Amino acid sequence: SMLMMLTSADRPEDLARCAEHGISSYLIKPIKQSELLDAIVLAVGAKSPLASSATLPAASNQRAAQPKSILLAEDSLINQKLAVGLLERWGHRVTVANDGEQAVRLSAERPFDLILMDVQMPTLDGLDATRVIRARERETGRHVPIVAMTAHAMKGDRERCLEVGMDGYLMKPIRAEQLFRQIEEIPGSVPATEPVAEPAVPPGLVDWTLAGQAVNGDQNLLDQVLAAFLEEGPQLVETMTVTRASGEWKRFQRAAHTLKSALRTFGIASADRVEELEMTAKGGGTSIDAATVAEIAATVQPALEEMQRHLNSRRAIGNI
Repeated sequence: SMLMMLTSADRPEDLARCAEHGISSYLIKPIKQSELLDAIVLAVGAKSPLASSATLPAASNQRAAQPKSILLAEDSLINQKLAVGLLERWGHRVTVANDGEQAVRLSAERPFDLILMDVQMPTLDGLDATRVIRARERETGRHVPIVAMTAHAMKGDRERCLEVGMDGYLMKPIRAEQLFRQIEEIPGSVPATEPVAEPAVPPGLVDWTLAGQAVNGDQNLLDQVLAAFLEEGPQLVETMTVTRASGEWKRFQRAAHTLKSALRTFGIASADRVEELEMTAKGGGTSIDAATVAEIAATVQPALEEMQRHLNSRRAIGNI
């Protein structure tokens, strides 16, 4: 059996008394978690399952293929210690933000290769912080990968995270192996581009670079997503047209929301206009006129045609 002495006073005679009574370890309060773990590991010896799991977690001996500069947005001190300990062991450089507001500020001050974003934080939660960062990036041309961390296994959580522009999703409690793998799989941040007078992509056309990033370069997956949009896109526009006329603002809002998300996936500029309509519909929608919806339909049409051309050319060379 193992005996460990915890004391709040550092008296030299205590050490001698511990040795006399066969006490394995001697710790002075307040006790750091790391010291307690080291003492337990030392006391129980390497043969114990606890010792082996404590000293050799699955991913502990791995090193990152490409060390990254990581911003960790996390309000729990325990989770901060755990994540920072793992990340630094793998060779990454870590900056800690204690809440969403700090994450927004720090990510504006200097470039990071990756943000690990806790979803549930006080003041500004991870979803809202991501929205602010993504809105800012539309001006700067950057894209920093953001991975969500959440303790809630709520239905639709993953979708909500991806919808605000996150690139990955991890469930808490943090598991070393999953964290290591997720970081290795996430591509690096996209550097800022020189500002140009004209937008690089016309409002109704597909930004193929962004679409490629959305599927992580998997062309076959992109084909499937394009086919889905070719089917669903016209239906959503039709639903918006019909529900605007009938004043069914709840259905209008849902269709606008889905269309906006799809347009953003392909970098189609009219997504912002559709979002405005979605927000207006939320408040009642009566100010939305038929011409506005027709204008949206007109910007979606060239995108649909371009997607169809892309799929046709893939079929022609035998890729589908």
